[in-house]
Amino acid sequence: MERIATLALVCCVSFGSIRSTASLELDWIPAGDGPLPLSAAYRERLSRLCDVVENARGPLPPSIQARLRDIEKMCAKLRRAERSGPVGNLRALVVYAVGAGVGAWAVHSYQNRGWVYKVIQDQQRQLRARSSYKARGSGSPLFPKVYSSLTDR
Repeated sequence: MERIATLALVCCVSFGSIRSTASLELDWIPAGDGPLPLSAAYRERLSRLCDVVENARGPLPPSIQARLRDIEKMCAKLRRAERSGPVGNLRALVVYAVGAGVGAWAVHSYQNRGWVYKVIQDQQRQLRARSSYKARGSGSPLFPKVYSSLTDR
């Protein structure tokens, strides 16, 4: 007898929960294509609704079917916002910090005649040599004697 009562109670609770999902209230979803509200409670409810829509095994309730397109757009916005949330902002912060650090090191190295200064000076020296070879018409800056001896004949 106790098992039958327990089974009946489980069936009633299950039937009640199935019935409650058949008539969802969707008044809290905005009607336009505006931005998502920043409320954590709203986003949590929308996340649960998105899970219901994405993981539905059977037909969706008519209240969801009527606004399915709006719900899918809102779910896409929520997923984008979740991806670019604190982790996305942290990633951008790290990239900017590393870029600023490398830039500061390069400026410091150039001002103190370090590695960056030497590389820039070498490049400028090569450009001056190239332009002087072209001005004299003596050939290639890499092989000036070989190139000029081949073209003089």
